[in-house]
Amino acid sequence: MMKSVRSQLLILILAVFLPALGIIVYSGYERQRHDVETTKANALTMAQVLGNDHENDMEATRRFLMTLARLPVLQNRDAAACNKLFRELLRDNQHYSTIAAADREGRMFASALPFGSINLRQKKYFQEAVRTKTFSAGEYSIGQISGRAILPFAYPVTDSGGRVTGVVAVTIDLEKYGRSFVKISQFPKGSTLNLLDRNYTRLYRYPDNEKFAGKTDLPEMIRQISKGPREGIFTTVGVDGVRRIFAYRQFFLEGGSSPYLYLRVGIPEEQALAPARKSFLRNLALVTVSLIAAVLTAWLLGHILIVRRLDRLVDAAMKVGQGDFSTRTRLDRVGGELGQLARSFDEMAQSLEKKELDRRQAEEKIKQSEEKLKEAHRIARLGDWELDLIHNTLRWSDGVYELFEINPAEFGASYEAFLYAVHPDDREKVNHAYTESVKTRTPYEITHRLRMTDGRIKWVNEICRTEYDPQGHPIKSFGIVQDITDLKQAQEEREKLIAELQQAMSDVKVLSGMLPICASCKKIRDDKGYWNRIEAYIGKHSNAQFSHGICPECARKLYPELYEKS
Repeated sequence: MMKSVRSQLLILILAVFLPALGIIVYSGYERQRHDVETTKANALTMAQVLGNDHENDMEATRRFLMTLARLPVLQNRDAAACNKLFRELLRDNQHYSTIAAADREGRMFASALPFGSINLRQKKYFQEAVRTKTFSAGEYSIGQISGRAILPFAYPVTDSGGRVTGVVAVTIDLEKYGRSFVKISQFPKGSTLNLLDRNYTRLYRYPDNEKFAGKTDLPEMIRQISKGPREGIFTTVGVDGVRRIFAYRQFFLEGGSSPYLYLRVGIPEEQALAPARKSFLRNLALVTVSLIAAVLTAWLLGHILIVRRLDRLVDAAMKVGQGDFSTRTRLDRVGGELGQLARSFDEMAQSLEKKELDRRQAEEKIKQSEEKLKEAHRIARLGDWELDLIHNTLRWSDGVYELFEINPAEFGASYEAFLYAVHPDDREKVNHAYTESVKTRTPYEITHRLRMTDGRIKWVNEICRTEYDPQGHPIKSFGIVQDITDLKQAQEEREKLIAELQQAMSDVKVLSGMLPICASCKKIRDDKGYWNRIEAYIGKHSNAQFSHGICPECARKLYPELYEKS
């Protein structure tokens, strides 16, 4: 860039006429380009400002309808009270054409304006509000009650169980609404403003709204605003034959996939180019007078005022490009566009430096949080997983791989690969629990076994829930899995000990209560009335055993001769 500037300065010195003419042509071209870019920026800014106002209006309308939908008079379908309320609200909100309410079948039961038998069931905004249970927008139409061009919006009325019982709607008077946009912004002479619905029908056009409202936009306009980004700029010929610079913006409802409204601002290209052309002619007339002075001063002043400063800017830009965001141009006191550029560059570098610092700090915090989470998972022997049901890809955390004792490089990362890791006897139970959970849209919790490659068995507890798209199709499942092998083993040992104690208790026989015994022979009567020898009865009702002998007293009494000899 510096070489190009110096070459141009040298040409200015060596060639008297060509540089002067070049300056005129170049400055004229640059002025035209700058004016066109400025006009584009102004048009886009105007579209953005108007768009922001529209979004604020739509948010206010959404909150307005949401508040109405929760009122008891609307919940209870008190038609008289609703009519009175709607009339009062319509007086305070004159950009609305009417306010109305209908039941679940679309039958209108209340309105701010007198109405007959009207059914809204076939209206797109009514159907969308019932289907999505949220704020919806309609299309250009002529109001059945007001008879004016309107754009309707609706919000569902739900009961305590979340079931839609009706819809409350407002219709925006497009003529009044369009005029409010024109009041907001000062449009340059010859400029246009268009509001289009989702079918590219003109809701409002400034000027000549009566001539163009309600008609479909030009094919080229439709192509530009529908195929481009959410906001953009293009140049083409309008419906009145005038070539304009157009800036547009698309508007979406929350969760909507296609725009419900388009806003387009157009500024005549001729008006944008007129100052530059006038300036070009004036400069061409003055070039003869200023030629000699320009040749003498071009090199010196150009080198001092431009090249040196540009060198600083280039040097600073290269340092920033290499990652040194602390560099500055040191041209903050220089006036003019170059000084403004230098200040903007320094502000940008300062902002990048701060963002780089914030990014590093955020990365460090994220890293610390991830380490803490991994450590918590490791201590709890816990892991998390995520299954993409659309692409059948499975993501495991490090904790799951450690729990399953599987090398991530050898894992197939699919639901089938997960089932293969489950104990063969539990696979059907696990698969059934998961598929039923997805089918019934309920979370599930299950305990099952894993079989390790060395034959060991692990017990895990798994909890899972599934996420669905607006159409009710499952898209992702999330879950956690925890190793409960030690807990399971402790439970099994506890149950085994309880069983052993119960068996031991069953083997214990206890004699208690009153025993009927013969006072003479000492036999005991059992529960069936039979008399049993005392040793037989005790042996039958306890674990005691008997060995027979004779005590000294009985031996002396029964066998005195033997006892004396002994």
